[in-house]
This record gives sequence, C-alpha cells and structure tokens, in this order.
Amino acid sequence: MGKRIVELADRSVASDDYLEIDGLTNGSARVPIGRAGGAAILDANGMPVTAAGVPVVESGSNTNGSYVKLADGTLICYHKLAVTGLDITIGAGAWYRNGGGTIVWTYPMAFTAMPAVGIGLLEGNTLDVTAGPLSSTSDETSASILLLASQSHTGVDVTLLLTAIGRWS
Repeated sequence: MGKRIVELADRSVASDDYLEIDGLTNGSARVPIGRAGGAAILDANGMPVTAAGVPVVESGSNTNGSYVKLADGTLICYHKLAVTGLDITIGAGAWYRNGGGTIVWTYPMAFTAMPAVGIGLLEGNTLDVTAGPLSSTSDETSASILLLASQSHTGVDVTLLLTAIGRWS
C-alpha cells in the first residue's frame, strides 16, 4: 500500500498538539505540530473534518460574519456586531425596548429554514441591557434582534455575539 502524505498548513494549535500516524511497519508515531503551524484533520477521502469527525464542506466569511458548512447539512453562522448610539426608551410592560426599528443581522450564508439563533452581550455602556431574537420577523436569511432594559436609556453602545445554527441542505 502506498503512503499517504498530507501537507501541513498554518493553523492555530496548542503547543502540545501532535499528529498520530498509524500503520507504520514498527507501529505508530506521534509527530509534534504545535510549534510551527498545524495540520488539518482529514478523513479517509482527504476531506477536512471537525474534531468530532464530521466533514467540513466549506467555510468562509464576508461583511455579515463567518460560516461553516458541514457535510451532514449543518450550517453555523457567527458574527460580532457593534451597535452604537441606540435608544432603549419604548415602554414594554415592566421593560423598555429599543425604538427606531429592530437591529437586523443578515447571515453570511442563507439557511434552508429559520435557524436557532443565540445572542450574547459581550460588552456595553449600560449594565441592565439584554438581547434576544424576534422570531416573528426573523427568517432563513436574517435575524431581527431586540434589546431590552429594566430602565430607559439613550445612547446605548453594545457589542453582540451572534450565532445561528441550522441547515444548508
């Protein structure tokens, strides 16, 4: 049987990562890779895979964020979005919400159906702000985001961590 040679590419890896090579005449070998670059994990057909072994079909990014398409049909989109000068002044029961329309995140790649959306608040100039998706106005191409606060605020600056997981096929 011929030997399979895989070219190593620049990747961010831990200093103690290694490449294990099986099927050698004298057993197997571990080759350290964390010092000068890294290696892609490949399946038997040479396709890149996740650590769990699910093949990655495509990944990329654009101004709307980054995405990863997996061979099982899963699509993961993510983005760090800075929102500045927003007013959260419209009464909504015991809460206040942002006015002037919702914040819209257009996914970097469209889904086949509305995905599950997660929103985290990374930082902001007020302590009582939270964020969530509006499912009534979200779809397979974008998510509408609503900010809520326990008191009225003007000039709110926040950085949101956005994630959407769904299907591309």
